[in-house]
Amino acid sequence: MKKTKLKVAAVQMRVTTDIKKNCQKIKSYIRKAAEAGIELVVSPECALSGYGPNYKSMDEIDKKLLKDCTAEIKQLAAKNKIYVFLGTSEFRGGNWHNVACLISDRGRIVGRYSKVQLTGGDAKCYQPGNALPVFKVKGVPVGAQICLDWRFPEPCRILALKGARVICHLANAAGDSTWKVPVIEGHLRSRAAENGIFIVAANGAGPLQMACSHIVDPDGLLLASANMDVEEMITAELNLSRTLHRFLKARRTDLYELKQKGGTAR
Repeated sequence: MKKTKLKVAAVQMRVTTDIKKNCQKIKSYIRKAAEAGIELVVSPECALSGYGPNYKSMDEIDKKLLKDCTAEIKQLAAKNKIYVFLGTSEFRGGNWHNVACLISDRGRIVGRYSKVQLTGGDAKCYQPGNALPVFKVKGVPVGAQICLDWRFPEPCRILALKGARVICHLANAAGDSTWKVPVIEGHLRSRAAENGIFIVAANGAGPLQMACSHIVDPDGLLLASANMDVEEMITAELNLSRTLHRFLKARRTDLYELKQKGGTAR
């Protein structure tokens, strides 16, 4: 039987370079989400490791501590039978990656998305990703995006064409560019409406956020929004029967087509 409801949460928390502190905070939100009956909780970008450009050097990151804290979060996810999209830095293949790790309700990493669109600061710390995977959360097709990705419409369209009904967006956007607040909200609403999908967007909590955390429905309307520069968790129950594909089906592919690596998305 196809799942028609999915209870989700977006965590808006302050992300620091103190891995232990970040870990404890993430765990507290996982417990809170589980108590509320949430099935999928989404953290901000690099919520566990801290954001790469905020370190003097990526060599400052304690790899063993990061691994141990990731294991703690996996164990807690299994104990509470909850899925977690964990934002963190991950060292593999000799390079650091800015990733969204999908941890299952059994405490296993069942998917990874590496940030594709890197900022100038990102590029000094991370290797860019080169794939747009779709994962399953309790049978529901779910995609992921990270921060600057929201500036580009094509990745969300590719994910929707691959069947994603929900896209989780992890960000750590804060600083002195608060003029971006309505622009980024507009991006999130547009990505949801133009693809007929839900968006669960979790941003770091300030100071001076460039975007609030939002949960957006397939019409581009807000189901929940966080307050600016405040640590909090927002929740919503997604009615998956409302995912719409009328705009995808109405595209004039006789005039244009969207190509992807390995084939053409139609």
